[in-house]
Amino acid sequence: MGKHRNRKYLKYLTNKAIKYYFANPEDNNMKELAAKFNLPQQKLSQALSVELKKRVDNSLPRRCLNY
Repeated sequence: MGKHRNRKYLKYLTNKAIKYYFANPEDNNMKELAAKFNLPQQKLSQALSVELKKRVDNSLPRRCLNY
């Protein structure tokens, strides 16, 4: 049985995968991303949805609507 990965390392991998996701828009296949960074697909999907929500909330048109 392999060595368990701690939360800090998993968070580091998910952040790295998210940066790769936005830097390479042509490689946005979830299965390939999960395999490339050795992450569970569900964890990667959750992290991407949180990041997308954060980016939408911080977008300029969204902030202007609140005024």
